[in-house]
Amino acid sequence: FNVMSGPANAADYGTLLKETTKTVSPEVEHIQRSYISGNVNRFVNILDINLSNPYTSIELGLPNPINRLTRTSVLAQNNSYEGHRVVGAINAAYFNSNGYPSTLIALNNEILNFGAMGTTYESPTQKPVAFGISKNGTAIAGYYTTNFTYEVNGQTFKIDSINELRYADTTVDYTEKNKTTGTNEWGREIIVENASQSTKNLGFGDVVTGTIKAITGPYGKGDNEIPENGFVISATGTAVSNAFDTAKVGDEVTISMGIDEKWQNAQFIMAAGPLLVNNGNVELSMPNDASFASARHPRTVVGIDETGANVFLVTVDGRQTGHSLGSNLQDLGEYMISLGAKYAINLDGGGSTTMVVRELGTNTPMLVNKPSNGSEIGVSAILQVINSAPAAAVKVIIPSSN
Repeated sequence: FNVMSGPANAADYGTLLKETTKTVSPEVEHIQRSYISGNVNRFVNILDINLSNPYTSIELGLPNPINRLTRTSVLAQNNSYEGHRVVGAINAAYFNSNGYPSTLIALNNEILNFGAMGTTYESPTQKPVAFGISKNGTAIAGYYTTNFTYEVNGQTFKIDSINELRYADTTVDYTEKNKTTGTNEWGREIIVENASQSTKNLGFGDVVTGTIKAITGPYGKGDNEIPENGFVISATGTAVSNAFDTAKVGDEVTISMGIDEKWQNAQFIMAAGPLLVNNGNVELSMPNDASFASARHPRTVVGIDETGANVFLVTVDGRQTGHSLGSNLQDLGEYMISLGAKYAINLDGGGSTTMVVRELGTNTPMLVNKPSNGSEIGVSAILQVINSAPAAAVKVIIPSSN
């Protein structure tokens, strides 16, 4: 197995009471463990995945449309078909009240959702961290840096987000995915037409140039229409650059979308947080004394080893006395290290924490943990383990005792 063998006590989870291990597909093991420490129980599910197997991969599973919250088991079933069997999955991305993911989602280098960073002391997404599969098929996890800018008359300015709500003192790029910017009158907007490419499907590395059609504000009409084959740069407060005063109709505007080299052309990128393990050490990318980090909650986490070939998808049930009370993030980071993770990232947890696994001989992934709400809730994204091996003739039939 890829999971490191160790003592009965793992991190601060206490004494190992029970462990079961099943093979669910080539190089994919499902492990269940029960622990007790004093009067604290913990129930852990682990999917231990070796991506060096040619028939094993990890993909991002998304609802359609992207804001339609859907249960992990349903997404896994919908994405499973002959030659592409989902053998296990966990819930993954955080989401907003409108159903959209709250952080960066990119698929095959296309930016599907840019999201926004958390701004409060309790936010798990205060710093940009993500999990993904690189262009060469290895897993990557850790910090990322985006570089979104617009350039007017030789001057370059920062873009904070794409197609998100425009908050105070921010700059947002609105693309053809929207009909209008949806903004209020308390800002300024540069309306750009004749773009060098469609802005409906922007990706990292894209550079798009257009010409200014109009500049609006301040304190005028907001909610401007986005030109076909164009975009709108919208800013408020301190984010309003001098380009809004010095540029004129007909001037050229260029937007550029960049990201760190290791994330460029990734098969997918999914931001979450906080970071739990960095280079083999517990390192939280949020305050350790925040209640989100220090309290025991149901948790979902992804970790990778040093090579990026081994991935650990883990859930810890919580808020259920006698079954499992959950984990704080310090203990969770230590536990991931005990599995062999050199990097690990906390994903959406609480009532969202879910793992489904396909039993050998079946086609449908089934729930294997106990969600804290008593049943699954809809989520905005899953990490799904794929077995792409071709179907073969049955060699052995084992009668069931049921």
